[in-house]
Amino acid sequence: MKWLNKIFDRIELGSIYKLHLNTLSHYEKKQFYNKVEVPTSDKFIFIGIPIFISLLLIISGLQFNNNYVNIGLTCLSIFTGLLFTLLAIVLGVINENNKINIDELLPHKRKKYKATFELTNHLFINIAFSLVVSVLAIFIVLLTQVYPKNIIILLKKYFDYYLFRDIYLYTINFIAFFLIIEFLLLLMMIIKRFTLIFLNQIE
Repeated sequence: MKWLNKIFDRIELGSIYKLHLNTLSHYEKKQFYNKVEVPTSDKFIFIGIPIFISLLLIISGLQFNNNYVNIGLTCLSIFTGLLFTLLAIVLGVINENNKINIDELLPHKRKKYKATFELTNHLFINIAFSLVVSVLAIFIVLLTQVYPKNIIILLKKYFDYYLFRDIYLYTINFIAFFLIIEFLLLLMMIIKRFTLIFLNQIE
């Protein structure tokens, strides 16, 4: 597996996922026990809620058609472009923060600086992970409209085509709904963290 990891090292995204989880980790356990553990509340928000809503949408019979695909791809493309812009802005803020000499700050400002610095770094990682989710969502949404003729002919000849079709459509639509809802929740978290940084700056 090591040789496979080396081949895909340039496009490997698992590290971004791990860094994202690290931004959600329980603060006290991370600081005092060096243990990265995602709080139960975050697991419920970012895993439980998307799964629950996606299941409701699938059970209700909602699936992506051409109109939904066009709307979904347009919205995801707009937000993806916006996130790339935000990524550049946050990177600029991080570079400016790195120029500050913390030893020259007053004691009460050091704590604020450290909090802002850590939150800004977390924000950069969250935006990067959101971009990964949005790209995956775009790809999966497109897969809901795939119609491979040759494969369909083989399925009709040797297998129960309609069973495979239904399983595929339910599965791919569920994943598409899950990723879109996950993306929206991540956007809400990013907005919240931007707000916290702003409030920390004006205090």
